[in-house]
Amino acid sequence: MRDEIIIRILDKASRFVSMEQIKELRDILEDELYNYTVSPACTALAVINDMPGRVMLFLASKKLDGCSPRTIDNYSRILEKFCNAIHKDVAQIDSMDIKRYQFLYSKRGVKNSTMATIISCLKSFFGWLENEEYIPRSPMRKIKNIKVEKRVRKALNREELEMLRDACETSREKALVEFFYSTGCRLDEVQKLSITDVDWSNGKVLVIGKGNKERKIYMTPAVKQALTQWLAVRSTLSDILFTCS
Repeated sequence: MRDEIIIRILDKASRFVSMEQIKELRDILEDELYNYTVSPACTALAVINDMPGRVMLFLASKKLDGCSPRTIDNYSRILEKFCNAIHKDVAQIDSMDIKRYQFLYSKRGVKNSTMATIISCLKSFFGWLENEEYIPRSPMRKIKNIKVEKRVRKALNREELEMLRDACETSREKALVEFFYSTGCRLDEVQKLSITDVDWSNGKVLVIGKGNKERKIYMTPAVKQALTQWLAVRSTLSDILFTCS
């Protein structure tokens, strides 16, 4: 219960303080509450279906761990559908419930990749419940992963790249095309970039990837030139690298 309270506090605090401050606050709370036992006030006759509350805590925990907003949204959507289908406390859910849910979902004709995503999300959720000692054992231990065919994406050839460059109408579009093609960054990584992340003298860019992991990428002369032209004409003073105008 103590850990649950800490997660709730940190989730609310994350709306107006930085992640670095959140980490410091977490250490403080864990230290101050170490010798205390926390228990909820009994205001209801019975607890019915505690899964929605556990899902909320799971999402808050993932957010504090540095998961991207897109990942959090995917988890939220998948787990909301699961909650609507399985009306049980988390400790009462067994592998047969999961298999039945999997069977009913597969009858809709969904792709293996979609089902694999659902199974992965449920494994993460119930694994977290087990680690946090809300349940003695995850029912997902008996559920096999879905095999998905991996298709290698083809890179643009020279002609296709030139056609894409010719289709650009603004300096922003040209800078984005050059940046994506040369660096291989993900969309969410590029969205988070600020001007201060660019080391112009050394031709490097600091990128924050999955799990808040940092890495440095190198700019080609074409990227450097395109970014310089874009920054020279944009009308906003924002620190964000690729603003809308």
